[in-house]
Amino acid sequence: MRFDLAKTMNATRVAAVCVLISLAGCAGMGQRGTPEEQVKARAQQRQDALVKGDLERVYGYFTPAYRAAVTAQSYRGSIGKALVVIAGTVESVECETLEKCVAKVKVETKPLVNPRFTATITTYADETWLLEAGQWWFFQKL
Repeated sequence: MRFDLAKTMNATRVAAVCVLISLAGCAGMGQRGTPEEQVKARAQQRQDALVKGDLERVYGYFTPAYRAAVTAQSYRGSIGKALVVIAGTVESVECETLEKCVAKVKVETKPLVNPRFTATITTYADETWLLEAGQWWFFQKL
């Protein structure tokens, strides 16, 4: 049996390239950007779901602990129908620690209970976001 160094080197190079490509793919699956950028993106996605009235999607942003304690059906039932969210904008995010950030959110609503009142109500809220198992989650007290 004859040992061919050139073929062995080519096989090694191909294997190395395959490993690098798979590692790059795995890295691409993770979150990118600073914690503030990651939270801002997740918080805005949550606001967009609120505007669309997609409560299933909104529920998915709660911490795993919240979702373990409160079912999606219970959450939907707890949402009042006196207001409709017409816009939600994440204005800024500040991270207090590596695992806790606060998003400053501007929310515009319209009341449904009094049809003569047509003005938009603008409020601001501080949302707490926690990093758990590599993902940012919206924190809601029980």
